[in-house]
Amino acid sequence: MSRTKRVKDARKTKYTADQIKAIVYELEQYIDANEFPKLSSFIILPEIRHKYKLTTQYIYDHPEYFSYLTDIMTAKCEDYLTKKALSGHASVPAMFLLKQSKYGGLTDRQDIDLTAKTQPIKFINTVPRPKKSPKK
Repeated sequence: MSRTKRVKDARKTKYTADQIKAIVYELEQYIDANEFPKLSSFIILPEIRHKYKLTTQYIYDHPEYFSYLTDIMTAKCEDYLTKKALSGHASVPAMFLLKQSKYGGLTDRQDIDLTAKTQPIKFINTVPRPKKSPKK
């Protein structure tokens, strides 16, 4: 019987400070180079996948290094989708993506407040009434 080689769990990978700096630098370069940067697209880049064995969960688990970059990435995606939706190019997919909480969380719902917070209306009867005609 042949034994299969056990795959190392990538979530438990420990990175040195130099490796984290290199990952942050690579992520900054990726954000600057793309109009619509997504974390999943960065993770599957061959140079990242083979060199670091990086996962999205690692980035979310370490906000002290990556929270600023993920916020920039989300804002850049929201800006791109908003421009696309307002220009009319691919507006339907852009609008659906903007409704996701990740890209802005916009809604189509209108909230209308029907409660009156003003003084009650006072009716003043100043209209002159017609005079009654005498009965015959």
